Amino acid sequence: MTRRQVINLVAVALSDSRRICIIGGPGSGKSTLAQALAADRRILATDLDAVRYAGGVGAERSAEDRDRDVAEILQREHWIVEGIYLGFCRPLFEAADTIVFLDVSCFVGVWRVIIRHVKSDLSRTNRHPGYRKLFRFLRFVRHYYKASVDMAQKSKDPEYTCRALALKWFEEWPDKVVIVVG
Repeated sequence: MTRRQVINLVAVALSDSRRICIIGGPGSGKSTLAQALAADRRILATDLDAVRYAGGVGAERSAEDRDRDVAEILQREHWIVEGIYLGFCRPLFEAADTIVFLDVSCFVGVWRVIIRHVKSDLSRTNRHPGYRKLFRFLRFVRHYYKASVDMAQKSKDPEYTCRALALKWFEEWPDKVVIVVG
C-alpha cells in the first residue's frame, strides 16, 4: 500500500473526528498525515515541536508557555496536532476524539529521517543543518524505537518519550486509539 493510499484510508476512518492527535516516532509520517488531513478538512494542523520549542527548532519553551498553547488548541472546535510528545500533551489526548499512533519500524524511521535530511539539505531548507546534528538525532531515533518502558520509568524527565512508553500510555484510551502499522 502506498503512503497516499494509507492517508486516504485513515482520512475515511477519521471522517467523524473533530479533534485528532497524531503521534509517532521520528520518520513515522506524522507531518505528512496531519498536513493531508488538515488540507482535506480546511483546518489548522499544529506541529507540537512549535509548542515545545521556540520557533519549532530553538530553545525549549517554559511549561507555562506550552500549557498556554495547549489550552488555546483545546478552545478550537476542530483541531489536528502532531508530534512525538506525551507529558504536556495529556490534555490533548483526553480531549481528542481520535488518537492516531503511527507505528513504523526503527529501520523505516531512520531511513525516512536520513532521506528528509538529505533532501532538505539539497533544497537548502534544512531547519537542522549539518551531518553532526543528523548523527546525534539518529541516536535519538534509535533510542526512541528501541527503549523499553522500564528505561522510560527510570528517566527523571517528565517529557521523556519512546515508542514503548507511548503504547503504554495509550492503553488508557483504548476506545479512541488507532494504531497504524507501516
